[in-house]
Amino acid sequence: MADPAARGKWVQPLFGLNALLDRGEHLDIAKTSRYIQDGTVFGWLKETLPTLDLSLNVPKVRNGHSAGSVQDTPLYPFDEMTEVLQRIDNTVDTLRKFGVKNNGIAMLVAYGLEATQQGA
Repeated sequence: MADPAARGKWVQPLFGLNALLDRGEHLDIAKTSRYIQDGTVFGWLKETLPTLDLSLNVPKVRNGHSAGSVQDTPLYPFDEMTEVLQRIDNTVDTLRKFGVKNNGIAMLVAYGLEATQQGA
């Protein structure tokens, strides 16, 4: 079973990406892959899709209910998440495996779902 903290960091961005898909937004799939590979995907998403909330001012992960139980780890560790996306993007036949061929947003949703399954 995937680590709940690992799942948590992907949930809100995936909901946001899914909502963009529902509104008919589109990202070029090859361009999305290039930004994943060069490590700038989250910055590019913030610029390209301003309605997608990827605020760096996010709550921190809680490790309990008592005072002082907030860890120093942000909920969205973008460097770590980018490494996970890069690893998934480098997987042979990733797009065929996930059935995504046309939209970079759909690809990011698929990658995020794979990351949650991996507990990454």
